[in-house]
Amino acid sequence: MRMSWNYRVTYRGKNAMEGYSIREVYYNEDGDIVLYTENPVEPFGDIEEELEECLRLMQMAFEKPTLNLDGVDYLIRTNPGSVKK
Repeated sequence: MRMSWNYRVTYRGKNAMEGYSIREVYYNEDGDIVLYTENPVEPFGDIEEELEECLRLMQMAFEKPTLNLDGVDYLIRTNPGSVKK
């Protein structure tokens, strides 16, 4: 199975204390969300240019709809492969 990923802005509606964050979200070849990182991610790079690229990719997350992780979890549990990009 071929997968792709990107950064997405996420929140957990049932836990306001968790707030908004950026996570890596993984998709199957049909573009369905299949998993996401358990914890929010931080920008990182071995060199300054890699850090800058990481931040650029994270900034692109704001161009996509914010993901409510409660809804994503429900759809993954009840109908795997139903959560579209």
